[in-house]
Amino acid sequence: MSKGESFWRNASLNLSIGPIDIRAFVPLVVWIFYPKGDLFSTEGRQRALWSLLAALACIGVFYVMQRKGYTFPVLLRKFKHILRGKLVPARGWWYHRRFYD
Repeated sequence: MSKGESFWRNASLNLSIGPIDIRAFVPLVVWIFYPKGDLFSTEGRQRALWSLLAALACIGVFYVMQRKGYTFPVLLRKFKHILRGKLVPARGWWYHRRFYD
């Protein structure tokens, strides 16, 4: 570290494994600790395989989102913006029509 450089600069960077955000791997971690079904029966192995495929599909969706420029918090903000609409009042709902009969 050079004299004028601060190590706090990189404190807010997103964690990633390769090009994929770390939040994409949460379903895979859940699958590792809680596989669906008994792995010794055919039906249990099939359920475990489907849950693994769902976890990998979730990682793929996060990867495509990140390639398009959307991280998970940005996508949530975009979704809230779509639900809220373009008009945002300057005052809260509790101030409107407060003193009218």
